[in-house]
Amino acid sequence: EVHLIGDNLKAAAMVRRMREVAMAVYGEGNQHPMIARALLALADMKLKDGDYVEGDTLCQAGLAIMRKVYEKKHPRTLRAMLQYMRTLDSNGDYEKALELAQEFQQG
Repeated sequence: EVHLIGDNLKAAAMVRRMREVAMAVYGEGNQHPMIARALLALADMKLKDGDYVEGDTLCQAGLAIMRKVYEKKHPRTLRAMLQYMRTLDSNGDYEKALELAQEFQQG
């Protein structure tokens, strides 16, 4: 189990670094997909660590970028929506998750 914890710490550090590099290259306010992917990866790690509030915030930010950059039915947008639905489910916000699931089905 210690090995898994070490791997998770390394992965978290790599994802944080990915976000820093993306923001340095593309600009912090930039709506670049690389920044969105970094935010979504960080959100996933925060959720796995039990930090649901931060995970939700990061996931929302990543999804917002994907929605701006790609069309509604683009696979990356849909994947981000699915991740956010899982985030809402983890947070117990079932009503909002259901609304997003309906939007997801409509594509």
